[in-house]
This record gives sequence, structure tokens and C-alpha cells, in this order.
Amino acid sequence: MSEPGPPRRRRRMILPAVAAAVTVAVSVAVAFAAGAPPSRHPVACGGPRSPGALERAIDPALVDVDVDLAGGHGFAAGTGMVLTATGEVLTNNHVIDGASAITAVDVGNHRRYRVRVVGYDVGADAALLQLEGARHLRWVSFGDSGALTVGTPVAVIGNAGGAGGTPSCSTGRVTGLHRTVTASEESSGLSERLTDLIRTDAPVLFGESGGPLVVAGAAVVGMVTATTGEGAGAGGGYAIPAARARAVAERIEHGRASPQVHIGPTASLGVQVEALPSTGPSRQVVVVLAVPEAGGAHAAGLRPGDVLLSLDGRAVTSPFGLQLLLQRHRPGTPARVTWRDGYGRTRTATLILVTGPPA
Repeated sequence: MSEPGPPRRRRRMILPAVAAAVTVAVSVAVAFAAGAPPSRHPVACGGPRSPGALERAIDPALVDVDVDLAGGHGFAAGTGMVLTATGEVLTNNHVIDGASAITAVDVGNHRRYRVRVVGYDVGADAALLQLEGARHLRWVSFGDSGALTVGTPVAVIGNAGGAGGTPSCSTGRVTGLHRTVTASEESSGLSERLTDLIRTDAPVLFGESGGPLVVAGAAVVGMVTATTGEGAGAGGGYAIPAARARAVAERIEHGRASPQVHIGPTASLGVQVEALPSTGPSRQVVVVLAVPEAGGAHAAGLRPGDVLLSLDGRAVTSPFGLQLLLQRHRPGTPARVTWRDGYGRTRTATLILVTGPPA
């Protein structure tokens, strides 16, 4: 069932921003163990001064994700769920995309860790991160997201407002299943179609992206991905079923790349681009904004104002499409780029791709 209106992404934007990245590695066998079905009993939050059983069980297994955005575009924040004692973390891809650097604070031990992005799936909006040097962490327990029904009591827990510290907690009920929405990123204006989501009327706030949707017994049944609220976020929201998010994490953990799943560092042309309206079939063109003089793109002849046409023979029709094409490559490998320059000439050159921010 499709939803009217674009839900907002739940990433915290402090300055004009795009997105950021994080990583995870190590065995996830314990974290991916089968969970119990959701309960029909009410879910209760405590408070910052007197946390309830739910927070005592969930909070220590969460991390606050802090992202510096590439190109000096500001910084962002979100939430992550610890999967293993050695620091694998599950979060939304949109929390980390565009990141030049990522750190995370484990709520359980209050330590800050450098983060490495293990891999991500843009279409599923899921990413696996690794906290460098982490040991003996608490991890979340999963329930059966397939057993959810409309009316099941749930709670949303996370890093509301990107403020860090004691996670927020709000309660509500499941109000829809198998929903399809188009979610927009307020910072970049990009939108993405997401399917098979859980809808809840529990308030979802900025910074809670990547956090858990929880049922009674502290079992995680979903990963928060978008809100229906405006501004600080007073509305309900949407979550990716836990079974789907965990399946993506397992693929990444086992290094099973695909056209959807990217493993390891992200390749980049080393230029900044933007989409401009076009009268052509794709209704937009991808225009080069900036080209560092020290990079291979400048040496090959790319200049601001040039229009990218193809990468290795595949048409470039949008910045998002360019990201997907680059996911097929590794940093340090060659790629053939075709563009139209400011004089209207079509030019082609082979570039060595550099390491860029996660898509």
C-alpha cells in the first residue's frame, strides 16, 4: 500500500548537509539468532532519571553516530544498534552517506570509537559499521518482525536531536504493515522509494534514524528510517522490518557484494556534481560543480560546467545513478568517463578512481 506525501529522513542536520558513513566487521552469529514473537502487552518507557526495564535492556546496546560530511557541508547524527560484542553496528545508509569521517559513542560504556564502513545497501537503506577496537559491548536482541500485526504496542528509542547522552524513548502502536513511501532527505533534497515498511504512530524525531523499533520484552522488530513529522518531528514514522535489515547485514558481513550491496570503501571520480533540469528523456543532467586541480579528473580535462554522459559505457542520468554505477568499482581502479564540455564537444578519458564518501 502506498503512502501519500514524502516522509522525512530521521538524520540530524546541524549545518547544510548531505550524509555520513560508519563501519562494522566480525562474526554476527550471536546477534542474528532467532528471536521471540512480538507481545501484545503495552510497552512502557521510564525516563532519564528513572529508566524503565525497556531502556535498561536496550540503551546499553545502542550507539550515537556522529558524521562529518564531505566537502565541508556540515555534520549529521543518527543512531546505531550494536550487533556483536566486538562492535558491529547496524544503522541506516542515509545516516552515513556522504561522510568524510565517522565516530560513535557506545551508550553502554560511554566510549567514543572511530568507525569504519563495512558495507551498505542504498535501496534497503541499511549499513553495517565497525567500531574500531571495540570489545565486550552489549548487543540488541531481535524479535520476529513477521509476527507483527496492526495494533501491536511498540517503542522508538534513539539519539533524538543528535544530542547524545541518554537515548529518547516514545511509545505507540503499529498502524500499518507492508507500506510503500517516498522518503526525502531534507538536507540534499534527494528522495528514495522504500517498500515493505512498518508504520507506527510512536513519535519519531531527528537523529533516531537507525534506532530500534521495540516490542514488549525489549525485542527489536524494526529499524527506524523515516518520520511523518515536520521540524523537530512530532509525528509517527516508518521502520524497516528487522528481518530485512538483518539479512542485508549478513550479506555485508559475509562479503557478498551485488548491484545493490556495496562492500568496503566507495570509489569516486574525485569531483563534485549536481543535477540540473533538462529537456531530455531523463529530465535532468549531471553537471560537474568542482574539480580539484591536484586530482586525476582535472588532469584528464574535466572542468566545472561539464556534463557527465556515461561511466564505462553506462549512461549517467542522475547523481544517485552515478553513485550506483561507481558502486561497481573499487578505489584505485580505472574507469572510462564520457562527458560534454563547455564547447559542446564530447570527450572521453580513463580515470583512476579515488576513495570517496559512502553513497
